[in-house]
Amino acid sequence: MKNIHKLLSLSLLILLIISCSKSDDSDETTPVSTTPTPVQPVSPTPVFVDDSYKFGDITISSSADLEEFSSDKIDEVVGDLTINVGWDYTAGSSSDPSEFTKNIEIVYGDVLANITNNKSISFENLVKVVGSYTINGHDVDDQNLVYANYINLDYEGDYIVNNVFTRQITLNLDDGGSSKKSLSSKGLTRRLRMFSRHPRYYPVSIAPTFNNVVKIRSTPLILPIRPVVPKFKQKGLTRAEELNSDNVESIEIGGHTSLKKINSNSIKSLDVSSTILPELEVKSTSLKAFSMPNITTMDKLVIDAPCESFEAKSLITVKNKITLKNVVNIILNALKTCGILTVSNAGEINLNNFQNAASLFIPSTVKVNSTNNPVLNQSGVSSVTPEDDTHNSGGSS
Repeated sequence: MKNIHKLLSLSLLILLIISCSKSDDSDETTPVSTTPTPVQPVSPTPVFVDDSYKFGDITISSSADLEEFSSDKIDEVVGDLTINVGWDYTAGSSSDPSEFTKNIEIVYGDVLANITNNKSISFENLVKVVGSYTINGHDVDDQNLVYANYINLDYEGDYIVNNVFTRQITLNLDDGGSSKKSLSSKGLTRRLRMFSRHPRYYPVSIAPTFNNVVKIRSTPLILPIRPVVPKFKQKGLTRAEELNSDNVESIEIGGHTSLKKINSNSIKSLDVSSTILPELEVKSTSLKAFSMPNITTMDKLVIDAPCESFEAKSLITVKNKITLKNVVNIILNALKTCGILTVSNAGEINLNNFQNAASLFIPSTVKVNSTNNPVLNQSGVSSVTPEDDTHNSGGSS
């Protein structure tokens, strides 16, 4: 009998070890939070105590549903929050969903808002969503959101993700959003701004409250050499970190947002203020201005666009290759080394601190300015190679 007990105990111990060892990929690790998920049991329906909401999922699909929760001034939802807004209402009235949603600071589950009446609602105090944050149909006021594990946006107009800790940003760019009306057919284009950082680096010593939003966003982060980064995902495309759309007029990328490929014939300006972006490939017939002021090191950079100006003033090293085509004025004055540098159909390139490359191909029609490398400067200007031919104009192998 003792042996049986020992065997059962050993089996339970093995099962416990196996279950504890199962975990998501390191990229999916959620940091320790100063506001852990409450220990109340999960409930698909809201639980009330003395007529006050305590925990459970909240679903609002009518003004009658809204009335059930409005009197409570709920600031934390312990569960999922789903709100389907299709009814008409007067701003500030008891049937205005913002009178309920504007008080919420934390949602410990998912947020799903489906808006079909073309009116914005307010999540002005919402700071943290532990699960997914999904907005369909119309933009909302959520400028103080600093944490959401996943962000999914689908509506007409601009997409602004303002300094949020998230794993992935998914946007619908193929049409006008949930209405399924093409933006390009109406002669409209949208602006994208995505400033994000991974939840792994959230400053856990700072509580996610409305009063701490500025402090959370301004706290310096200590990152490893190769940090985990949040990814951009375009709805309808198989691969993440790729953008393929002619409905976008301008793109701003900040923080650590990873976007590796851009293919757009509507984009006019591209501003990459990120501090981390290992690789980027841009192909466009419309891009006019491209700036990348903060990145110091990359693996690969490819631009095929009629830019009037491209400047990467802090870029020092590109390990594999730089390929620049159709760019009028190229400013890479901090660049010292790269693998292969290829320039074609360009006007002028500035390489004041350039030292060497494994291979360097620049046609003679491109003006080369390099104050610290007179040989490169001379060969780039005086070579007699035709425009459609490139040659090795210097560097070491």
